[in-house]
Order: sequence, then structure tokens, then C-alpha cells
Amino acid sequence: MAHQGESDPIGAAVASARAKAPAGTVIEVEVDTLEQFDRALVCGADIVLIDNLGPERLTEAVRRRDERAP
Repeated sequence: MAHQGESDPIGAAVASARAKAPAGTVIEVEVDTLEQFDRALVCGADIVLIDNLGPERLTEAVRRRDERAP
């Protein structure tokens, strides 16, 4: 059986950062796929850095973000 960090590394990282950082700390996640981007949004990362997605996938990421938090 996989540990949470193995099956959901983004969720595990955001949860760990939230648990260890002082209240109000901004949690930033870097992603390089749309699947990782979706997971970062679900996990509540404050800032999501998008690396090397290209214009079409970047546009899709913005559309997905706007859909969740207009």
C-alpha cells in the first residue's frame, strides 16, 4: 500500500507545509502538468507556479482556475 505522499505528493506537501508553517504563511507549489495543477488547486495551494506547459495548456490552466475561483 502506498503512503499518502507517494500517491499524492502535492497534497502531502501542502498539508505538511500548512501543519508546520506559521498561520498566514503563503504556500507555493510548482507544477509541470495539468493534472498536478488540478491537484494543487484542490489542495489549497496559495500560489501555483506553472513550469513549461506551453501557451495552449497554460490557457487551459487559467480556464480551470477561473472555473474554480472566478
